[in-house]
Amino acid sequence: MAIMMAWLGLDAIDLLLTRDQRFGRAVAHHALLFVACCAGCMVNPYGLELHMWMLSSLGRPRPEISEWAPLPIFTVAGLPFGIIALTTLKCIVSTDQPKRWPGFVLLSLLAWQSLSHHRHLPFLAIASSYVLAPHLASIVNQMVRGITARSFSASDAIPQQAGVGSLLFAGAVVVTFATMQYPSQSKLHVDRSFYPVSAMQYMTDHDLGGRVLVTFNWAQYALATFGHVASESRIAIDGRFRTCYPQPVIDMYFDFILGESPPSGRYREPQSGPFDPVRALEYESPDLVLLERKRHPEATRVIRATGDWTLLYQDSLAELWGRSSTYDNRESSRWLPPAERHISDDIQVGSVSWPAFPVRSRVQTSLVSGDSFHR
Repeated sequence: MAIMMAWLGLDAIDLLLTRDQRFGRAVAHHALLFVACCAGCMVNPYGLELHMWMLSSLGRPRPEISEWAPLPIFTVAGLPFGIIALTTLKCIVSTDQPKRWPGFVLLSLLAWQSLSHHRHLPFLAIASSYVLAPHLASIVNQMVRGITARSFSASDAIPQQAGVGSLLFAGAVVVTFATMQYPSQSKLHVDRSFYPVSAMQYMTDHDLGGRVLVTFNWAQYALATFGHVASESRIAIDGRFRTCYPQPVIDMYFDFILGESPPSGRYREPQSGPFDPVRALEYESPDLVLLERKRHPEATRVIRATGDWTLLYQDSLAELWGRSSTYDNRESSRWLPPAERHISDDIQVGSVSWPAFPVRSRVQTSLVSGDSFHR
């Protein structure tokens, strides 16, 4: 809505400054369009309360979430921004089309947002494809005219031959790049060194589930996997973040996963109480904890120190802990014998095709669920 308001407002100002006769009609059209869109956004189960919540949520920082961090320009993640910036500069310098300043002001605003929070970079790319399209077409046409002109001056050959040659060359380049990209683009790869594919397969093979405290980056994968294997498992917490979880629960989780962090690395509300990395292991009694070994060594130290958890699975990427009273107790119906535990440093390499669901080897039992652990 902010992008739309900026675009319509800048367009109206441009018409006013140029004393365009369409100003009155355009302003009425823009106002009606914006009001209609605002009214449409109110047609939701929560009404105005949804938007008030969004404003409240956006007003609080998210230093724990990497997508909300400033864009690292001089990295691979910042490469698209550099390409867009250079393309925009080239368009400004070389186009022979009228340059409407509202579009470039809008790109500047979106560039500022992208630099502030790199999750906004796609908005800049989408707007650039619209604003820069006529200017890119102008540059391409200039290049084609230049090639054709040089072909005329170099020989008396039929001019169409130069055009046909250029098209054939361009087609060959496109086909070559398409052929090179096909193996990586024909299917979506799930990297075993980033996602706990083997750990999820182990959990499925041994009917392990219930209330699962899981590394934030793996939460959506865990949700999808549990849904696929018809498990009654619940997880905490996932990328819905404040949409789903109150701030005290988020603070409790990050106390455990991140440990004590400098103020710049955490946002924590006073209502959440004092820092306590153990509380997440006790709140609503999770059954399992799935951690990323290298990213969260502090969490591993905390869980070891409690003495209430048993390591059930480990590879080079992931470790799965089970509550000792459940999985290390011979009298428990869910006791997992030591011989069935898999503790190793097996290197996780290669990839599997999306969605990387485990292969079910047997019918799973119904597992306990809890209200604060969400599907």
